Amino acid sequence: MEGNTVLELSAIYSVGALNGILLEPYFRNFLDLVSGMRMLPRKEQYGQTRQRQKVIADEARKKFKTFFMDAKNLYEREFVVHNVHCLIHLPDDYVRFGPFDNYSCFHYESFSGKLKKCSQSGFEPMKQVLRKYRTQVSINKNSHNMR
Repeated sequence: MEGNTVLELSAIYSVGALNGILLEPYFRNFLDLVSGMRMLPRKEQYGQTRQRQKVIADEARKKFKTFFMDAKNLYEREFVVHNVHCLIHLPDDYVRFGPFDNYSCFHYESFSGKLKKCSQSGFEPMKQVLRKYRTQVSINKNSHNMR
């Protein structure tokens, strides 16, 4: 299961799980975030006209702005960082570039994690990664030659 799917499922199921646990203003704030994200369709839902995309984007933008403004009041000011502010601009990216699946960084971040595991320390990490890669290529060549 891809990270995007896990994230989406966790957001959907967390609404039911958090209802009645969070205080009402915090729960409403969370709902604004989740509903804004759910409004922006994925690839398989992307057949709308340009006008419909703009309507959806405007509704999502309202949800994100409400989330952002309420979060300033509900949480400490440190919560409202650049990444949280960027939510307001996601609908613009949706209209301009299409569904987020078209330009997701998930695969690159996943590969970046694999690269980080190849480095054991902060000393010359690139050499460590290359050494590990060469070893892996050598193992693959040898196992192929044995067949």
